[in-house]
Order: sequence, then structure tokens, then C-alpha cells
Amino acid sequence: MYRFPIFFSLLLMGALALAIGCSGSSDENPGGPLVLSVSTGFGGVLNQGEALTFSASGLNINEFPVLVEAIAEGGSVVSMARLTADNQGRIDDVIIAYDVGFFPDTGDGRLSAGEYTIRLTSLKGTVERTVAIPTAPTDPIVWGCDIDGNLTNAVLVGEPVFVAARALKSGANYRIWPVIDKRAWNDGDIISSWSDDRPLVVWPPGIQEYIEVTSNAGGEIEPIQLLPYATKILPGVTDQFDIVLDAEPFGVFNSVTDAVDGQLPTGIVVQDVHTGGPIYAQLASHRDYTYSNNFKVGDKIYIWLNPSVILDQNSLYVLKYILLHSDIWEDGMTIEDITGGVELDPVQEGCVNEGIILAWILAQEGVYDILLDINGNGIYDEGVDVLDGGPGGPGFIVTE
Repeated sequence: MYRFPIFFSLLLMGALALAIGCSGSSDENPGGPLVLSVSTGFGGVLNQGEALTFSASGLNINEFPVLVEAIAEGGSVVSMARLTADNQGRIDDVIIAYDVGFFPDTGDGRLSAGEYTIRLTSLKGTVERTVAIPTAPTDPIVWGCDIDGNLTNAVLVGEPVFVAARALKSGANYRIWPVIDKRAWNDGDIISSWSDDRPLVVWPPGIQEYIEVTSNAGGEIEPIQLLPYATKILPGVTDQFDIVLDAEPFGVFNSVTDAVDGQLPTGIVVQDVHTGGPIYAQLASHRDYTYSNNFKVGDKIYIWLNPSVILDQNSLYVLKYILLHSDIWEDGMTIEDITGGVELDPVQEGCVNEGIILAWILAQEGVYDILLDINGNGIYDEGVDVLDGGPGGPGFIVTE
């Protein structure tokens, strides 16, 4: 099982003693009770394969750290996040565990079937919620996989993409589509081709827009090839797509009969092998998942990642640093966050996808870089950690 590096443990212990927010005092109280909400998936039941998210309100303004833990029935902490409340005392929709129920054993960042306590600890107190992950799918599920049906969240360029599904009607007809990544699927959404009117997406030549399949007597679709090979638009650019299982009548999403691999955060990421040198990526973002290099004083700075190359597969948690810009980043450099707090949360296994979180509550004028400390050791490791900035220019600029 993956264990925290010593640096991780020290940061967590130190963070619990802090009473200062990421951009100022946390003693202002916006009022209202402390509330923790936990996602329960379509229809109020958390299905296998979904991401478990939470949100919170009633926190102190700009409070850091707010610690959220997923605790198994035996009392062990199996996933965690250390976060910042915004200027309304809120934390919105953060993923605490990915692909729930897909792992035979509970481990760091993973939730197998069973009951869990989600606990939030803040300066205003502690609040808990209970969530149950079923031993079998409660609704149709579809997932990207290898030829043996094992969950896959990323594929290399040129590799085939397989797909499997469960909890279906016996002998029913389905279409399975690879479609442009969508942040949330809702009833009535049109299921359109990856290639429809999207000039930036290169549909592999000779590949059909969906496959047609029929579930077996057990209501399953055994692993079947969805794409003969994964492609990218441009080298160094991350491509990602969702996989939608579409029941009759075709073409419109129905959460009762259909399923999606990629409700949160995405279905499949297409990656390259890292061949050496620094790893760069866009990281600075607005809340709506739009990356940006330019912000205004007082803006909120969010961070999220879909890596274009394979990252350290043993890293199930990462630390997020916002730093003064440097034109030179050397292996082994120490790193110092300028916002008053270093956020931590889990990543998606296999691809190291990073869900969106608030990292700086009130941006100040200046020029900055962002570093994702993938192995959590408190220093810059070239070829391991991910940098937004460096010699090619800053990660982002904040102006009046």
C-alpha cells in the first residue's frame, strides 16, 4: 500500500495547528451552521465507478486548513484532502475518491465496497456524513478497460481502447460512444460524435463514431474494443474523452438506462511516455475549468490537471504550491508557497488526473509559477513534478 512520505506527514500535522487562511485571517465568520454535503450519484445512490465528491459551507472565511477524511469502518483513513475555504466560507465540489468500488481492497485514495465516514475538521468544529458504496452496481455502469476488463483511466498514444459494462438489461442493444469530455452529464443531453463540428479534434481515419453491442444473458458487456488506437491532436497536448453507454432510444442521455465513464472528472486520458526533462502543463484555472495565464487582483486561482505524459504511478496524493516566478528551475530546488498554505488532495489512479480545487483565495499583483509536488517531498524533482511556468514564461500573471 502507498504510504505518505515523511514530508507529507509533517505538513499534515503542522497544518492542523494553523489558524491562518491562505490569504489572510480566518477569524471572520460568514454565519450559518457548518454543513458537509456528500455526493450520492444519479438517483440519490452512489454507484460503483463514480467519483465521490463533497462540498461544505458555514466555514470561516478564507479558512485553511480544512481537513476532510474518508474513514473506513475499521477506523483507518483511506483518503484525505487539505483545502482552503473561499471568501464565503465554502468549499465547492472536491473529489475525495475516484472510481469507487472498483478496488478489491481499501487503500490510500481508494474506496472499495463498504460504508465510510466522511469527516470534516475545521476551526468551527467537526461534522461527519456516512456514505455506502454498494457491493454490486446499482445502475448501469461503463468503464474504459484493458482486454481483461481491468479499469483503465489512461492509454498511450497508439494503444487500443477497450470498454466493458455491467448492470444492464439482458439481451438489450446499446451504442457505446467515445465523445468529447463533458464536465457533467444530465438527462436530455444530446450524445454527439467526437468528430461532429469540432475542428480541433482529429477523428482517427476509418474509425466509426460508435460501436453497437448487445448485452449478454447476465446483463453484461464483456471487454470489447472501442477504438483500435488512441490519438492526440498535437504532441504534448492532453486529449481526453468520455465513454457513453447509450440505450434505446439512441442519441439522448438518460441516467436511468444509460451510463457514462467520465461524469467526474473524465473517462480516458491519452498520454505519452515521458522521455526526460521537465514536465510542463497548464495548471492555473478559473472555477469553470478554463485555463488562464492572466488574472486580476482579488481573483480566485484554481488548479487542476490532465497530464499529457505518464506521471509517477505511486503518487496517490499531491501537494499544490503557488510560488514566485523563476526563470530557472533546477532539480532539487526547495519550494516555498506564497499563499500561506499548501493544499493536498488525492489523484485518479493510473492517469494522475487532478480534480479542480481552490489554491489561492485572493490573488495579489505579481508573476507566479505553480508546482504540483507529485511525490510530496517538498523539493522540485525534475521529470517527476509538474510545473506551470519556468524558463518558457510564468505560470500566470496577476495585474490590477
